Amino acid sequence: MVIKRLFCNHPRENGKTWLQHMLFAVGISIKMVLSSFFFLLHGLAPFIPVPTRYNLEAMISYLTERDTKVQLIKD
Repeated sequence: MVIKRLFCNHPRENGKTWLQHMLFAVGISIKMVLSSFFFLLHGLAPFIPVPTRYNLEAMISYLTERDTKVQLIKD
């Protein structure tokens, strides 16, 4: 059951199932990919603004909020 332990220990330590953990991580990944795309687009064409919900401040705020929720669940 080494495989099960590899896939389940970390999510369980954070109060989630493997599926919940995967969806959480994929959600953050998608948001970061979109943010990166808009920054790349803005770098190539500076007249195109980065949407507010994908700027650096919004990303930091989003990640901090998500981390706080995870910490509250763990405690």
